[in-house]
Amino acid sequence: DHRFKRTVLRFMRNEITEHHVYLRLAARCQGKNRETLARIAEDELRHYRQFRLIVEKDVGPNKLKVSFYILLSRILGITFAMKLMETGEVMAEAAYEKLLDEMPDIARIIEEEAKHEKLLLDEIEEESLGYLSSVVLAVNNALQEFTGIAVGLTFALQNSRGVANTILISGLAASLAMAASEYLSQKAEGKTEGHGKRAVKSAGLTGTAYVVIVMLIVLPFYLLDR
Repeated sequence: DHRFKRTVLRFMRNEITEHHVYLRLAARCQGKNRETLARIAEDELRHYRQFRLIVEKDVGPNKLKVSFYILLSRILGITFAMKLMETGEVMAEAAYEKLLDEMPDIARIIEEEAKHEKLLLDEIEEESLGYLSSVVLAVNNALQEFTGIAVGLTFALQNSRGVANTILISGLAASLAMAASEYLSQKAEGKTEGHGKRAVKSAGLTGTAYVVIVMLIVLPFYLLDR
């Protein structure tokens, strides 16, 4: 009936939209990631074609949604964007199950959305994830160390600019030490080609994160001294 076809068209729009997202993500990647994303894109297109056999009508992708996920992948990484899409897939699976009586073949789509695609997503390798733990550790250390120092110096010096200058100098020195430590750690653990560049990048991100937290801590002291 009309309601059933309208539902199928909505599912088709979701599938073709995700097909375009994965296709564009694949074009930005190389090696294993490109292959994995291309396989997911093919699955989404096949699902779209299965639904099309019912309504015999084409629908276009949601261009705004495609642009949103591509932008999100550029800012927060491919893995984050795909995990967000995977959340939408869980909702889609629940909706698909309601059509089982009218479209028994949809069971295969549900199974692939729930299992096969998740396995493919787990294969994605993103370099930025390798640095995440180091950056989080740097942020955590800076927060714990320099908020404590700030409180102690505030009572000891009772001078906002003096407190800020002391924290800033100590923070810059600590960030260099943290970056050097991270570099040596990455170099020692590196077993793959290009680990030297990874060590430099990881050290740079760790040191930068440390400096940013220190600057955020000292900023109020400089503002209060005006």
